Amino acid sequence: MMGCTRSKQLVIEWSVHSLLRRYNKSMTQLPLPTGLTQQLEALGGQLVWRIGKDELSDAVVVRLGFASATPRFSHLPRLRSANDAELQTAVEAGQIVIEWVD
Repeated sequence: MMGCTRSKQLVIEWSVHSLLRRYNKSMTQLPLPTGLTQQLEALGGQLVWRIGKDELSDAVVVRLGFASATPRFSHLPRLRSANDAELQTAVEAGQIVIEWVD
């Protein structure tokens, strides 16, 4: 894959749902550092992503990168669309592949 190496792929082995639930529970008990919300919003505005199913393995893939990497997304293998139920099943099973595109 051009622009995305295996070393930058992360296969999530735990339940994302339970991880987020624990994170949200702990974050409601702690005050956020000053300016963190604004920093995260600014970072989010600089990111692009694609979510879909890999044509060969049928795995749910999240491709993520800075907006400057947008042209490189077109050089990667296409992702098929995934419906909400397929995404939910993959998240609950911890079967999400995250690819950083640089």
